[in-house]
Amino acid sequence: MEQKGFCVWFIGLPFSGKKQLASMLSAKLESLGFHNEILEGGKIRREFEQDLGFTKQEIYKNIHRICFECRMLTENNIVAIAVTISPYQDLRDQCRKEIMNFVEIYCTAPLDVLKKRDNKNFYKRAEEGKIHNVAGISAPFDEPVAPDVVFRLDEDSFEKGLENIIKALQARDLIPKKQKKILTDEEEKLIRQRIKNTR
Repeated sequence: MEQKGFCVWFIGLPFSGKKQLASMLSAKLESLGFHNEILEGGKIRREFEQDLGFTKQEIYKNIHRICFECRMLTENNIVAIAVTISPYQDLRDQCRKEIMNFVEIYCTAPLDVLKKRDNKNFYKRAEEGKIHNVAGISAPFDEPVAPDVVFRLDEDSFEKGLENIIKALQARDLIPKKQKKILTDEEEKLIRQRIKNTR
């Protein structure tokens, strides 16, 4: 299937549903014939530098790598799906400028909801000072200025979130609004008539 490259960039605090929603989007796009790649911030971080931390400079370094990969993918007409906290607005703005057809998805929920989903005690360890530079706890997270889609984990189902993302992609003409018919109207009519005649 002929497709144009675009990037869906998921942002939000840890455990806000980014990975699950991104995975659902990837499967949906695959079913529509769109080749896509998921790039997770944590995996990219470990792949390039095991000891890369979470200072502002180190976050910028990791995001620049993800941005570069997304740009290469989209320029080769592949859909890039980035999953990363991306806490700084200026950095997200830079990515939007560098990557064609950039679509920002903001996953959010109240902190108490995120803590309940935290099966790694990430927030607890941050509050106890055992880990540092955690967005939303001991490091800033800039609320996005104008995300293309907002997914509210405490209000929206994942199915509804996916539906809203698909609508946003359709509105940007990145995926077709309606699927092309395999059969013409006349062929459908003939098949229906044949089925009727065999009853």
